[in-house]
Amino acid sequence: MRQYSGRIIFLILLFLINNPIMIAQEPKQDLVPDLNFSVEYLMKLSLGEVINEVPVASGIFFVGCPNCKGGAQEMNVFNWEPQLGNKVICRYCQMIFPNTEFPNNKKKTIMPPGGSPQEYRYYENSEGKEYYFEAHAWYRKWMWIRNAAGDLGQLWKITGEVSYADRAAAILGRFAQVFPDYAIRYDYPNRPVKFFPAGQKWPYEGLVPYRGAKWSWWGYSDIPVQMAGVYNNLKNGYNWSRMDSVLGPETEKRVINDLLRLGYDFTVANPETYTNMSPRLYRDMITLGRILNDPAMVHEGVDRFNEFIKKGFFADGWWKEGTVSYHDQTVRGLKGVAKSAQGYTDPPEWEGERFENLDLLDEVPVFKKAVEVGQDAILPNGRKIPINDTWFHSKTDPTEKTSSRLWPSLGNAALGNGTGEDQMMVNINWSGNYGHSHYDNASIIFFAEGEELLSDIGYTHTKYRGWTVYTASHNTVVIDQKGQDIGTNENPVTGRLLFYDDTHEHVKTIDVDASPAYEQAKTYRRRLALVNVGQGFN
Repeated sequence: MRQYSGRIIFLILLFLINNPIMIAQEPKQDLVPDLNFSVEYLMKLSLGEVINEVPVASGIFFVGCPNCKGGAQEMNVFNWEPQLGNKVICRYCQMIFPNTEFPNNKKKTIMPPGGSPQEYRYYENSEGKEYYFEAHAWYRKWMWIRNAAGDLGQLWKITGEVSYADRAAAILGRFAQVFPDYAIRYDYPNRPVKFFPAGQKWPYEGLVPYRGAKWSWWGYSDIPVQMAGVYNNLKNGYNWSRMDSVLGPETEKRVINDLLRLGYDFTVANPETYTNMSPRLYRDMITLGRILNDPAMVHEGVDRFNEFIKKGFFADGWWKEGTVSYHDQTVRGLKGVAKSAQGYTDPPEWEGERFENLDLLDEVPVFKKAVEVGQDAILPNGRKIPINDTWFHSKTDPTEKTSSRLWPSLGNAALGNGTGEDQMMVNINWSGNYGHSHYDNASIIFFAEGEELLSDIGYTHTKYRGWTVYTASHNTVVIDQKGQDIGTNENPVTGRLLFYDDTHEHVKTIDVDASPAYEQAKTYRRRLALVNVGQGFN
């Protein structure tokens, strides 16, 4: 089947008079064929038919296949395209759902503020597990038409053809009509879906912040910043009265208030928790504020960014979760925040603390250290040292020389020396449990002779996830066939560095007390010596 939803070519073009901001390059003529391909289906529809393609209820993202059980974590199991309507097709067994074998045999009715009932029909198996096939089709349709609106906006910027702008504006305007009635839902793999009233902001009973979402499946992505980019393409040139005759009066005003600002308000109502996803939220807050000329949004995003820097990093520069992959993700996220705010200046009428030609990273000394430690945490073969939840495939260029590294606040050290083929490294971890940790205190990873002689599986989202975090899968000592203690933020079972010496040319040593890992252990300790007698060390 021909796919229209897989192609996402979307540049957010931002322009504010007398206040230049992060501006993507102007759309180029050579993008037109690809952009036209992505919107081909919509261009064959009338404006009324385009409007009808916008889902009137919020979809469900995590849905598994009851027939073949393919995939992992109920994520990206199904394909969808416009011709399927409210059906989806399994990527693994090719069965189309719902069907006579797996029919919609249950339903939940949501009564939104607008007064028109929304029916969520689903299949429930004999064990009580729910499969929202139709609502997943709505979610995929939401993704598709959201991205298509971005492509339509670009095509209008490139060609000036109003037929593109009309369809982009129709999608925006329709979203503004239906979004206030989108139910809040808890959408998480292998968990029952929970619904909350469309008008209810945080808190949501039984949920941690950002787990209840109105726009996306996750609260961190709930600011409709993609649609803000579409609006930004249209706002300085498109005649919105063309849409008023189709969707009703004041379409542009409703896009601003009932879609963009409403999405912002729902999202920022969540209390701040300073997680690895927070920088994405700050970026979207600042970006939307600049598009809407709202300094309060920009200042809120910057204030959260500054507090995040203070609370999120160890003294040695590591992101608090103690994993290379999430450290790198967080650093990239912070760069995105800085880019979104680069050069921002408050308007003259703004009262309070003022920003002039803003440069966030220039004011954050710890950021340079954070960048450096992420670049240093690599094995000689270029693989990122698999500390805790570090993706197995994270890799960069191999090193020519290995040196020792000590990160005492994180609770990790890499003893190493040698050059070229004679590089050696032994990594030992004694970090606590901060959210993406493994139960592997005193675990070692050893590299020599050009390969990982004692390795680590690292991070996975497959069905082997449980094994990868368990103590027995690591190069450490298991007591009484039990895993190490899990720990908490208040009691993270972090070990203690007793001795470290990397000054000798031939011998590097370390002694770690990892006793907090096992409550029943009086002593749980590891002492290592790395001796390199090869020709290439120095």
